[in-house]
Amino acid sequence: MSISHSPDGVNIVAGFLDNSLITFNLDTKAKSKINHSTIPYALSWGSHIVAGGNDGKIAFYEPTGDCFQRFDYSKDEKVKEFTCASFNATGETCVVGNFDRFYVYNFNSKRPQWDEITCKKIENYYSVTAAAWR
Repeated sequence: MSISHSPDGVNIVAGFLDNSLITFNLDTKAKSKINHSTIPYALSWGSHIVAGGNDGKIAFYEPTGDCFQRFDYSKDEKVKEFTCASFNATGETCVVGNFDRFYVYNFNSKRPQWDEITCKKIENYYSVTAAAWR
């Protein structure tokens, strides 16, 4: 369903219909499996691996597979499925697309944790199908 690469270009992560994320090292051929809460349509790799889908939850994972942090929007009726994700070049800021909106997260290295910086609503934008940084 989705695929992304690590910032160093040595690893890839792929999301599958069984809610799993598989990381694969292109040099050593080592792989590991992460169990996500839903099909990971939104997937990207920066400082952490971010995954989101149609359950209204965003999860940041360590490359080892451990869950680092979760954001749960499942009780918010305005939140629909998360459809795409992208990190900036440093891997410390992430944008995740939703219905008529973007969620932006920033990694706070002092605490260390991810903070939701803003939610940008764009009327009549509908499902965000792609996101990229320049």
